[in-house]
Amino acid sequence: MPSTTAEVALFDLDGVLRRFADSDAWSGIWSVAFDPGLLEAVVTGKITDEEWRAEVLRRLGPDSADEVAAWSASCGEVNDAVLALVRAVRRRAPVGLLTNGTSRLTRDLGTLGIVEEFDVIFNSAELGVAKPDVVVYEMVSSHLDIVPARVFFADDSPAHVDGARRAGFRSSLFVDADLLADALRIEGLLD
Repeated sequence: MPSTTAEVALFDLDGVLRRFADSDAWSGIWSVAFDPGLLEAVVTGKITDEEWRAEVLRRLGPDSADEVAAWSASCGEVNDAVLALVRAVRRRAPVGLLTNGTSRLTRDLGTLGIVEEFDVIFNSAELGVAKPDVVVYEMVSSHLDIVPARVFFADDSPAHVDGARRAGFRSSLFVDADLLADALRIEGLLD
């Protein structure tokens, strides 16, 4: 009989496990960096993180060099409340990271001190396809050798949660650590 609860928990990075306290200061940069075409290229590995940042600087102009350098130097900060949940879940089940990342992901995770917190890391830049494409979730469940209905996934993007649900994952929209804990309890991943 199939499990009625999740057996693996996957978490998004940005907006869930990692946050950028100074994001308002970079709103001008992010409006360029998150241009859909440019963002899609970097998170699917068509260009490197370095090429992405160089293109952002080119589009903003040389007067923005110091601002782009400061943005590039930051890798954000860990959401400690979510990290505590990841650690608690990991005592019960495998945990992983599923992120629309860049070629810089491993470096950032190392700087944040969380690279060892996961049993598996799925980076869209390495997979060649990004959330919310259903193919991402299919690739992940295939790699994990588990049926999608046994995978729990938390993300702060409604589109990414919807994509995961279309692929059969048990998914929860991340709002805060308390609501995430409730969702994990429902899935049997947390006491």
